[in-house]
Amino acid sequence: MEAVSRQPGTTANIAKGTIVTVKAVAGTEWFFGKWTDENGDITTEAEHTFEVIREIVLTAHFALGIKDNNLSNVVLFPNPFKDEITVSNPELVKSIQITNLLGQKVKKNTFDGKSIITKDFCAGIYFIEIESFTG
Repeated sequence: MEAVSRQPGTTANIAKGTIVTVKAVAGTEWFFGKWTDENGDITTEAEHTFEVIREIVLTAHFALGIKDNNLSNVVLFPNPFKDEITVSNPELVKSIQITNLLGQKVKKNTFDGKSIITKDFCAGIYFIEIESFTG
């Protein structure tokens, strides 16, 4: 069996009766969705084997996505805050960055505690970005 790698948009002429396996390989932050031909959906499996019985155009569909994060168990409270923000499950948090509405970084540091001291912050709205140890 001959393995052939094709770039997007390329074609291959394969004789009728040939058994073909196609494999869709997703990149970073891309996820495979399905294979389709001109008649519709074929499979949602990334690897698909079939016999060539007619001319066919296969299309691999991908979707942009994000990795699941492990921060669903991290809770920041209280909201609104005054002097400090408490972080539940701080062992999951690598760093925290706080930005104001103007996009200015108010605080960015490696997180090594259970709370963030905010008593020097002006009243306003802030965005908090949390980085976990897994990215």
